Amino acid sequence: MSSIALNSSSPPPKSPFLDLTSYVDPTVLDSLDKIIQDILSHSSTTDCQTTPFTAENLRHASAVQFCDRDTSQWCASDVFVPRSGRDDFRQCRAHRGDDRTWRPNRNAYTFPGVLEVVKEKLPFFESTGKCCLIFNAPGDEGVEHADHNLDDLVSEFVWIRTKSSNKQFYVRDSETGEKHLAPREGPVVGWFDDHLVHNIETCVENKEPRGGCWSVRVDGRFKDSFGSVLVAQGVFGTQKVPQEGDGGRGLRGVLAMQQDGPVFLKRENEGVSDDEEEEEEEEEEDDKKEEVGEEEEDDDDDDEIEVGEEAKKLLQKLNDRGKDVPLNEVPNIAAGFAALRSVLKFPGDLDEKNAKVDALESMIKEEIRLLEVEKKKLKALKAARNRRITG
Repeated sequence: MSSIALNSSSPPPKSPFLDLTSYVDPTVLDSLDKIIQDILSHSSTTDCQTTPFTAENLRHASAVQFCDRDTSQWCASDVFVPRSGRDDFRQCRAHRGDDRTWRPNRNAYTFPGVLEVVKEKLPFFESTGKCCLIFNAPGDEGVEHADHNLDDLVSEFVWIRTKSSNKQFYVRDSETGEKHLAPREGPVVGWFDDHLVHNIETCVENKEPRGGCWSVRVDGRFKDSFGSVLVAQGVFGTQKVPQEGDGGRGLRGVLAMQQDGPVFLKRENEGVSDDEEEEEEEEEEDDKKEEVGEEEEDDDDDDEIEVGEEAKKLLQKLNDRGKDVPLNEVPNIAAGFAALRSVLKFPGDLDEKNAKVDALESMIKEEIRLLEVEKKKLKALKAARNRRITG
């Protein structure tokens, strides 16, 4: 009989912090570390906007947000109107990974490298939404908390600590209350079910910018391959009310059902159709109007956004690749151009400037892609409404 069989001690409990660091190229985490140090060295100036990060209605940390929330696509309506504060919270949580809801803000355009890494170099997501840098000053103890208690939603995100940060993070076991720490040293990427209580240990001063510790949270929509890893290996909180389709597996079953967001989003929006047939019908109508010389009026008659010569060159570069984008329709692209002019205006290393310009170009191209998606969806909605009116 083997020595393992003779050992009567029970195996150590499984950690609720699932370490995913091995999935990420170490050079990607190194580059993110340098970007964050640059951000923190600017965070006391107007270059970087910070906000309080709260938990249990108390200050947990400071935050650098890289996306602002746009609810215009929620519930397939032009403007989201919550039925209650609880409804707004539930919808916000459900849309955290939605790239249409979370759009790059001023911080993202000032420090474009963050979203470049998040959107292009992390292997976990089909798409990404909210992205936030969470900074704790020396002596901060944080606030122990759970993010939510929704029975029909499991958050899809990763928690990242880069190598220059000494933040010590833990998640508590839901039954025993035992602390399970993330790896103490070096860069770490992981996931945990944020139904579970979690916090940091007291932040110890270090030699890096501002002397504190930090982490990054990136919310998105997991690729099926990574979602299945979490379903198989994750440790989950307690589900109070079983949900239809979860197979009796609690929150593990809820995560297994999630495809492009929580199931309840599809159930609430199932009355709205934006299938390909409607899009094709609308496009055919537009083609017929063009043939007889008819023109549709543009309801959004905005003034053209003025941009500098370098920005125009970048736009021309994108147009040459087959993207024809009118500036007056894309305010986020205008913000990208403003950031581009800022990069070109001030002295600095040419390679660094080129890197920032490349990152900005990538972000602008993503905005163009999102614009095209929104236009198609809008066409489908208009076609559906016209049929209801005429029918």
